[in-house]
Amino acid sequence: MQQGIFSQRIHSLIQFFSFALIAIGMPTTKVLMSFGLVFAIANWVLEGQFVQKWQIIRSNRTLMLLIGFYVLFIVGVSWSWDTMQGLKDLKSRLPFVFLPLIVATNPQQQVKYYYYLLYLFLATLLATSIFNVVYFQLYLKNNIYEDIRGMSRFASHIRYGLLIVLGICSACWLQWQAKKWNWGWTALAIWFTFYTFYSAILSSILALVLVVVVLLFYFLAQWKKSIAYLFAGSVVVGLGVLLFLVTNIQHEKIDCATLPAVTENGVPYNHECDKFSEINGKAIFAYYSVIELFHEWKKVSKMDLMRSDKRGGMLRVTCARYMTAMGLTKDKKGFQQLSAQDIRNIEDGYTYPNERNELLMPRLYGIKYQLLNNQDPNGHSLLQRLEHWKTSLYIIQHNWLLGVGTGGNQKAFDAAYEATNSPLSPENRVRSHNLFLTYGVSYGILGALFFILLMGALLIKAWKSNNLLNISIVVVLISSFLTEDTVETQLGVTLFGFFIALLFVNWNTTENKFN
Repeated sequence: MQQGIFSQRIHSLIQFFSFALIAIGMPTTKVLMSFGLVFAIANWVLEGQFVQKWQIIRSNRTLMLLIGFYVLFIVGVSWSWDTMQGLKDLKSRLPFVFLPLIVATNPQQQVKYYYYLLYLFLATLLATSIFNVVYFQLYLKNNIYEDIRGMSRFASHIRYGLLIVLGICSACWLQWQAKKWNWGWTALAIWFTFYTFYSAILSSILALVLVVVVLLFYFLAQWKKSIAYLFAGSVVVGLGVLLFLVTNIQHEKIDCATLPAVTENGVPYNHECDKFSEINGKAIFAYYSVIELFHEWKKVSKMDLMRSDKRGGMLRVTCARYMTAMGLTKDKKGFQQLSAQDIRNIEDGYTYPNERNELLMPRLYGIKYQLLNNQDPNGHSLLQRLEHWKTSLYIIQHNWLLGVGTGGNQKAFDAAYEATNSPLSPENRVRSHNLFLTYGVSYGILGALFFILLMGALLIKAWKSNNLLNISIVVVLISSFLTEDTVETQLGVTLFGFFIALLFVNWNTTENKFN
């Protein structure tokens, strides 16, 4: 079919409508994303002009790489450990290739429509983010506690956090594009930045910091390359120092055998000297008398000390961690030094006095706590990820040539966790949480290298475009791949396809060059 069933203008409007559904659907609902994808693919097929489209594809090496990787998805079903799941994955990954393909093979589409798509995306993201914050604040005021990472009411907090960072990049780029200062774009960028830190999603904060660093390097390289390389070297050294400080965790040296056997009141202590506070490095269960704590707690709270706090953690453990952070013994004498506010904090699941009023520090202290107490990875996101990565490497080692095929990952992980006697409980035995490792598991070492080549080509394309939005998009996506299987969910693969598609838009890039 050389010509579409409608005029080119109608097909262009249908394409815009389809992508608009996706732009609105990403921050809100999967239904709109699904309808938008179906309409977009159907319109692309009915539009015809396949000879011209093939010529465009052949002349675009980056697009060819993208299509080639999806072909790997298809071929990978033939050696999959789970063929049925592989076929389902082919369907779910359609946005990965089709959204960029549709945009790249339709150069007639007016650029203004892509601006409109960004406006729709940002407007929807603004509305949902405001709703999230207001809803969460009302939730707290009603004395029903929920972890702040549960603030995202429309999507996974990880994926929604990525959308927020992409929203920051889009708003800043639109301000950059404007001929004069626009307080609307500035206010939007400030709001989304506030939301990123308020929601305390470390992967989103990492993505935002990485974008800032890369763009600073870009600007410096445009000015003087030697200064840019010096900046890059300083960043590497700074990261090395930070990594050393984070991993070089110190705690007190203590021998439980040397501690008193009973409290001042003659009640036995239940000393344990193998878990330590992230606040001061003190042993959490040294000078710990569960009997005295139990009786003292009953006097001030209706909650059962032997059950859960409002966060879902063990209340007696939360109490011990809180008192240790304050430097108190965990007995009657120490407990009587707690205030009414301290009791409320412990009931609400806070493990040190200032946690209620802090945003980012609780997450950083949480990482420190995990590194200090790494005996059991269950319930600790960082330690669980380390187990996931370790298991991924085990699978790659035993299936290094072709991997386990499209859709075979979960079966491979189930077998690997059993073979390695993983300490993870069944509900935590999930997949890689690193997209580079995921494709190594699925398609072997060559598959992982193919994906690295693809992302490198996209980054080079973005860099050479001199378009700050393009560069930011690729950096945010690569950052997300380090800690998440981003494209393994519907929202993740859709946001990948949608924003990678924008790399193939001619934004009149000469206006975006740094002067």
